[in-house]
Amino acid sequence: MRAAGMAALLVVGSAAWSQAAPPLVDDFFRAAAIDSARLSPSGRYLAIVIGAKGARARLAVLDLDQPGLAAKVIARFEDADVTDVRWVDDQRLLFGATDSDAPVDRRRPRGLMAVNRDGSELRALIKRKWTERISEGNTRIVSRLLEPDHYFHSIVNDGSGDVIVGQARWDNVGDVTSVVLRRLDTRTGAVRPLAKAPDSHTVDWVVDAEGEARAALSESAGRSRLYWRAPKDADWTLLLDEPAAFGTAIQPQWVDADTLYVTAPTGPAGTRALFRFDVAARRVVPEPLFSIDGFDYSGDREHDGGRTVGIHYTADAEGSHWFDAGLQAAQREVDALLPGTVNRLTCTRCSGSPRLLVRSHSDRQPAVFRIFDTKSRKLEMVGASRPWIDPKQMAEQDFVRVAARDGRSLPIYVTRPRGKSAQPRPAVVLVHGGPHVRGNSWGWNEEAQFLASRGYVVIEPEFRGGDGFGWAHLAAGFKQWGLAMQDDVTDATRWAIREAGVDPKRICIAGASYGGYATLMGLIREPELYRCGINWVGVTDPGLMFSINHSDLPEDWKRHGMRIMLGDPEKDKERFAQTSPIAQAARITQPLLMAYGAVDRRVPIEHGTRLRDAVTRHNRDVEWVVYADEGHGWGSPDNTRDFWTRVEKFLARHIGPSAAVADATAPAAR
Repeated sequence: MRAAGMAALLVVGSAAWSQAAPPLVDDFFRAAAIDSARLSPSGRYLAIVIGAKGARARLAVLDLDQPGLAAKVIARFEDADVTDVRWVDDQRLLFGATDSDAPVDRRRPRGLMAVNRDGSELRALIKRKWTERISEGNTRIVSRLLEPDHYFHSIVNDGSGDVIVGQARWDNVGDVTSVVLRRLDTRTGAVRPLAKAPDSHTVDWVVDAEGEARAALSESAGRSRLYWRAPKDADWTLLLDEPAAFGTAIQPQWVDADTLYVTAPTGPAGTRALFRFDVAARRVVPEPLFSIDGFDYSGDREHDGGRTVGIHYTADAEGSHWFDAGLQAAQREVDALLPGTVNRLTCTRCSGSPRLLVRSHSDRQPAVFRIFDTKSRKLEMVGASRPWIDPKQMAEQDFVRVAARDGRSLPIYVTRPRGKSAQPRPAVVLVHGGPHVRGNSWGWNEEAQFLASRGYVVIEPEFRGGDGFGWAHLAAGFKQWGLAMQDDVTDATRWAIREAGVDPKRICIAGASYGGYATLMGLIREPELYRCGINWVGVTDPGLMFSINHSDLPEDWKRHGMRIMLGDPEKDKERFAQTSPIAQAARITQPLLMAYGAVDRRVPIEHGTRLRDAVTRHNRDVEWVVYADEGHGWGSPDNTRDFWTRVEKFLARHIGPSAAVADATAPAAR
């Protein structure tokens, strides 16, 4: 079999679980055996990022035309994991490298490197860390290695092997004020300017297949400006100048030939759809090119040089829409061969490709990679991202929409432990962070599956204020921290008691960041509903987000966006006090687990220590842990294992597992 060498290389650490015990913590949270994969433009070569327990992720290449040939590792590092792999052409690849074990918000930049598919001509293009420039007298030592303020932007599809990189520019408080584009030779490291920015606050660019900057987005002082540029034209045309209200502005996506594609809100719910933009008329073409009822379109595309052939999107689950009839037929065939999974087809240059890469997953199955041969119309296995996971031991996940107390549609993901239970089950209400982002989509999720494996129903509400479900859903959460947003979490919990087999006396609420804040407010506002709470890296007072000046929140965001979405710390002082867990700490009487990173800059540890000091004056059942080298989440495998082991023990003490899990994990009689 053509990929036999690949299978031997990748299926590491695979072991059958005992039917009598749930899987270990590490089985859920360890690094994937295959993190990602990409086909070369010709479809002959496959680049894969592979890992093993205790080892750094490596870059390997497999020649799909050579049956039985093992994948060849062409790049590895002792202190970093390979990431973000892309093909420049059939000979050369780009990739980054990051220390996945480092604190979440203090990881080194990924940098950028290039290498030939045989491992030759490895060249660093962008540094992974800052270094001092050295000068002696009037002589300045110049290096072609770019500083970490640069990042990969796009590949030029003109046969040159060049790529486009962006350089971020910051103000004196560390906020990005603009981005400059440059063209980079991946073999020599030489760079040259790409295009003059339309104004000094340009933060986003759209480049065509030939590497020409065609559209640009500028943001400053609460306004958003969209510019357009004809090919080879030095002048920019201002198309739009509008308030930069979150979620309402037109967002440029890509350019095919002379057509600009954008997303914009549509309909009463304000769900974002994909449109063509009429540059001459300076308006969106009224009929959307693609839209999803009840969901925002926010995805990426498959193309053939300068022609878009399909797009990927997320509704309740991921999906694909093909403009190319041949690729649409291939999607139908793959879906018929692999029923019950989401099957994402990708291709670097799609037209005429002899192969397509298929990434399949479901709620119970982590990603599996296969190759679809477009001539034989057959699938061939590459490998599983987590071969140690047995889908038969995983839980099923459902997506439902229920009515909140004011009638607004409330999306919820529910993950139920496997098997049937004659009795109501304990539950964890898992609140996502952000909060103005989308929380989940249908598929295998390590946190939900871990909790379900311990016997808990997992309730994940997509509360108002979150993204992905239309502007109306998002805007309904403005200035509603601890209020209507919290009501949605409560309504989801009460629905689960009525409809999802949840024991009303055994529910714990949990979450990170904003989810940690919602955990605390849930304990305060619904003391009879939640028996315990787990807050990690959570906000404990909305006002602290404005007053702690060493956080990494941009000053422009504090001046404009946060005042719209969260409120003004002076004008809304009374509401801030009413929705502050610190101010109401005396009302938190339930058992509470709190965990923070000592070097967190998104939610600095003062949030945690101030609440801890306030709560422990009257509540003796508070477990407190600080991870010394962590930021806004856990990067270290040891810390991840320690935290989720604490969670498991905490939940078992306070709401107990389901009877079946309790029986399986009880000590054997002697």
